[in-house]
Amino acid sequence: MIPTNLIKEWAIQTFPSATDLWTFRKQFTLQLSLAAFAEYVLHLTRLNPEMMYIHQDSGLMNVAYYRFDIDDSTGELDGNRPVPFRLTHNISELISWMGMSGPLTSSMIASARCLVTPNFKVQSILRAVLRDEMMMWHKK
Repeated sequence: MIPTNLIKEWAIQTFPSATDLWTFRKQFTLQLSLAAFAEYVLHLTRLNPEMMYIHQDSGLMNVAYYRFDIDDSTGELDGNRPVPFRLTHNISELISWMGMSGPLTSSMIASARCLVTPNFKVQSILRAVLRDEMMMWHKK
């Protein structure tokens, strides 16, 4: 319904210098890669465009309402989605092919390496958060 280059054209008109545009796109790409990686690894609900708030001055991205994707019948995390994360045409046009094969992919790989590093203990934090989610599901 809207042109596929709408966000890209907005960014080009908003940022007068090439450096500002590049910085905005790079920061947004890194933020999007971390959100998509967290969505896949933590079995979160799908990230839709209306859930993203993009800061125009910095390219930082906030996600409005992520939840754990819990199956209503069994109460287990549902990780059987055919597509782990989704890029819309507008977002992929803004990021460009080079951004997807460069910073997006490499920052996802770097995030994955951080989780497998033995010095990084995220399990206890996730266990506490998941426990709360499971207790809320059980009360339903």
